[in-house]
Amino acid sequence: MTQTLELTLDEQNRLIIPTILEQHWHLKPGMQLVIETDKNGRLYIRLPVAMPQLVNKEGVFVVQAELVGDIEQVINQDREQRIQTVAGALAV
Repeated sequence: MTQTLELTLDEQNRLIIPTILEQHWHLKPGMQLVIETDKNGRLYIRLPVAMPQLVNKEGVFVVQAELVGDIEQVINQDREQRIQTVAGALAV
């Protein structure tokens, strides 16, 4: 779902972020935001995405990365697929 809000520039040309966005995205003073443009000249403001890092944890390499998307939905879809696989195997 796309939501459109109008932002205002203050006297020092700073963007004023509405409180509803500050609360929803947990924005704090000093946080960095990324502004992107598309080929049509539209501006998009987003939170920066941290690059995944490979970290050695007690002799095991693991990837540390930000979640992108709804992890609960991904888990539920995977669970349903596994249930269908097991149910199909039991029906044979």
